Amino acid sequence: MDRNKRVQAHRRDLSFRAYDRWKAFQPDRTAMRGAETNRDGSIPLPKVASVTPEQRARYEVRQGLSLR
Repeated sequence: MDRNKRVQAHRRDLSFRAYDRWKAFQPDRTAMRGAETNRDGSIPLPKVASVTPEQRARYEVRQGLSLR
């Protein structure tokens, strides 16, 4: 019986640690209260880096094509 309790405790510990890892990747809803949502209802994540000139050029090309 003692072995069963140890196995259950180990499984419970593994599940708690898995939950903590999962929770670390979830966005902080309190910090994003004023954020405008995307069309699908998700909250946009903050940008990590600034836009590069290559990205800006590609964006301008796409915008030009959509205006035709």
